[in-house]
Amino acid sequence: MIFGNTKIERHIELGGEDIENVEEFVHLGSLVSWDKYCSKDIKRRIGKATGAFEAFRKCGNSTQLNSIY
Repeated sequence: MIFGNTKIERHIELGGEDIENVEEFVHLGSLVSWDKYCSKDIKRRIGKATGAFEAFRKCGNSTQLNSIY
């Protein structure tokens, strides 16, 4: 990945194979993008947290869970 520019003039070769140039990728849970802005990563994390919260809420509202207590 090259930061700050989507047009890449040079290609990187490793072991006789071209390395693919990408505009974004996930590294250690964070979305890294070529433009160095974090808004996509923040939206992605909020979406993941919302999904996890909704799954937990559905579990908490389960009638099977309530019958145990």
